[in-house]
Amino acid sequence: MLDDDSFVTNLDGSVYLSGSGKKLFIEAFQTKMYSKLKQDGKQFTYNQIVEREIRNYQAYVREEKKYQPYKYY
Repeated sequence: MLDDDSFVTNLDGSVYLSGSGKKLFIEAFQTKMYSKLKQDGKQFTYNQIVEREIRNYQAYVREEKKYQPYKYY
């Protein structure tokens, strides 16, 4: 879990993730991307859904196929 030590504040007031904060964020992000959810009665990972959306959007741009974006709710 990110905490105050996960961030670094620069002299100009900008805030960045520290080295340990980056590691925690990446671990949490990967865990989420490979967690499964059920859609249309099938199990998918978020990673699979993102990949499918990219392919669908490519088809829309290249071939002018209709694009229906994924709705998460």
